[in-house]
Amino acid sequence: MRQSVTLPLSNNSFESIATLAGAADAAGFDTAFIYEVLRNPFTALALAARATDRIRLATGIAAAPTRTPFGMANSAADIDEISGGRAVLGLGSASGFTAACHGTTFDKPVTRMREYVTAVRAGWDYQYTKEPATVPGEFYGCEFPASPWLRENPRRQIPIYLTGIGPKMVQLGGEIADGVLGAFKTVEYMNDVVIPNVRIGAERGGRNLEDVDIASMVITCVHPDRKEAIRRARIQVGVYTCFPPCDPVIKHHGLEREKQAVLDAVAAKGFDALQDVTDDKLVDLFSIAGTPDECRAKAKEYADSLPHIIFHTPYAPPMLPEESAENVLNLCDTFGS
Repeated sequence: MRQSVTLPLSNNSFESIATLAGAADAAGFDTAFIYEVLRNPFTALALAARATDRIRLATGIAAAPTRTPFGMANSAADIDEISGGRAVLGLGSASGFTAACHGTTFDKPVTRMREYVTAVRAGWDYQYTKEPATVPGEFYGCEFPASPWLRENPRRQIPIYLTGIGPKMVQLGGEIADGVLGAFKTVEYMNDVVIPNVRIGAERGGRNLEDVDIASMVITCVHPDRKEAIRRARIQVGVYTCFPPCDPVIKHHGLEREKQAVLDAVAAKGFDALQDVTDDKLVDLFSIAGTPDECRAKAKEYADSLPHIIFHTPYAPPMLPEESAENVLNLCDTFGS
């Protein structure tokens, strides 16, 4: 099982993220994932590239609807150039966030994402070969003209991971992507939904299941004080429980009542209530939390179902920045090679 880590860009400074990336690199993690919420993940990855030597540097995720495919391709190529060929492009539709903050839509998400990935890869090919090209498409058709100002990329192609929870997007990832990236997945959901649908997509694309890197973020809170680790896990699990994209997993486990209790508490008391009201069932299912020994033991439960585990540091309010940074360092100590 490959082991990676997320870096908490939401509540830590760019300088702190670079320092934490260096720690993750030294600990031997496969990849450092930096997700997009408000700060730009590509900016953070550029700084992380300067603070690291070998670890892969990934967006996990970058929101496709907020950038053109060619803009996304060039942002990823920047990181690949700065890092010497260590970039990974994690893509997602981020539809709820996008609709609320950017005023854009992503209807027909599977069709759009298929075209988007095709256009991103065509952009890299264009830069590499210097050959004009036409990319047809309903949403992302584009023309690449002859030009004297094309860049020299370290690699012709950069790995693309697609984020998916529902079967159709997971199948698309299995069909066209280098990896399928998820979050808030359980061992049962991996076995019942994710792996079978990645296999369907892989076979549709003429590939084997083993050709696709199946990766998922698992909320992981490590602390010498077990009670404190569980408190932090309650916060992050509670926040994700509120997100509609996580509903398929909640429904799969029959935890709609526990989800509603979290929603009611947040509506009445705000997010501070999460550290008290998030049910133990949710915390146990959707996180690895406890002392270092407890976390190592629970992580092993994923070994047969998740080829690539991404230890996901809590960051949601009322989590403090220093608490999130401390957790990354605890992950390095606990799971580092």
